[in-house]
Amino acid sequence: MLRLIGVQPNVRGWRYIVDGVKLVAADEELAHHMTKELYPAIAAKHDTTTSRVERCIRHAIEWAYTNGNSDMLKHYLGNIAAYDKGKATNAAFIAGLASWCRE
Repeated sequence: MLRLIGVQPNVRGWRYIVDGVKLVAADEELAHHMTKELYPAIAAKHDTTTSRVERCIRHAIEWAYTNGNSDMLKHYLGNIAAYDKGKATNAAFIAGLASWCRE
């Protein structure tokens, strides 16, 4: 799905989004506890900091909304994006993709 959206594996944050989507697909509550639970879990797995995880995920989302396939973004994420800000939040992006994976 990330490739279809336009985020390639070489973009910073790819791996963190993949891990985040897997974790949220398994436990929906993590989408409501990004800072306290999800980012620390991803950071521990990759031996990095939670702030780097958050920043890299944000970078990948910005990349998707700037350079990606807008039709596929709308297909997978629908209206969850904050279009007044131009992109979805980290939590909304990951939760939207996780929802598709669960279905």
